[in-house]
Amino acid sequence: MIFLALQERIPATITLSIGTGLIGAFTTFSTFTYDIFNLIQQGHYLDAFSYLLSSIILGLVMSYLGVVLGDNLRKKV
Repeated sequence: MIFLALQERIPATITLSIGTGLIGAFTTFSTFTYDIFNLIQQGHYLDAFSYLLSSIILGLVMSYLGVVLGDNLRKKV
């Protein structure tokens, strides 16, 4: 107990950032799956599959481009 009492708290900005990121990711993923589920329930199978596939592929492409852009900007500084 003494060990825990002597530890510094995590700064509020870090806990806010982590909390916001986790909640944001959870709600975004929930909406994504809910939309796909609704499309399937309504019989729009091609729309659901297209939405699923395009979201995953575009998400990966944009993540890759973000890493490349970040690396290039870091090298310039």
